[in-house]
Amino acid sequence: MNERYGPWALVTGASSGIGRGFALALAERGLSVVLVARRRALLEELAGEIAARFRTRTRVVDMDLAAPGAAAALAAAVSDLEIGLLVANAGTGWIGRFDLQEPQTHSQMIRLHCESTVELTARLLPQMKARRRGGVVIVSSAGGLVPLPYYALYGATKALLLNWGEALAFEMKDCGVDVMVVAPGDTKTGFQEVAGEMSSRWSSVDEVVSASLEGLGRKTLVVPGLENKLSLLAARLLPRSLLMRVVEKRQRAQTPRERR
Repeated sequence: MNERYGPWALVTGASSGIGRGFALALAERGLSVVLVARRRALLEELAGEIAARFRTRTRVVDMDLAAPGAAAALAAAVSDLEIGLLVANAGTGWIGRFDLQEPQTHSQMIRLHCESTVELTARLLPQMKARRRGGVVIVSSAGGLVPLPYYALYGATKALLLNWGEALAFEMKDCGVDVMVVAPGDTKTGFQEVAGEMSSRWSSVDEVVSASLEGLGRKTLVVPGLENKLSLLAARLLPRSLLMRVVEKRQRAQTPRERR
């Protein structure tokens, strides 16, 4: 792992959930890790845990990647490091009808999920290509596999990441850079509580991270969990009208009544 993707990995959204899981797993495999998120206290706590458990280096960068110019600022903050692996994981969500959300939250989500991820990848790729080694892990969502009522914009941003990431993987296949998209479903991270989603079916962070690292360098798309794999199959095989009725029913059940 270190030889192929080291010496430094950069993980966005590292303060909790899947991002935190990636940071710990990569440190355990010997990579130094740049930890990026808004909440500095949680990042410093994680950096301390990594130092104590794995004795690898960390760098903490507290930054809101939804802010204009954040990707350029982050790339500048790590310009002295050899970043061999980018894990683009930062994300947010809010379940409910599109028209019930504040207009500025739509722009912020697009900047965080799409603009920031695309620009940061574009800024880090040239060094990886020059060394002819490296990797990019793009954390999308099973919600990007189909149109997603009550998560309409969230699903759309994740669909962009999924389609762009898979296409990028093929563009980079002869450049020495492994690009992979991960599309997890409901994962026990705290995301659902923030988003207001009422979900009762969970994958574990360890399951998502383990499947991702096993697939890195071998697959362009990893869909952890049987239910999510079935969702991918349904998205490709079912008539669109039937698929949307099934998805809408499931999403409505997970959406608080006042947000429908």
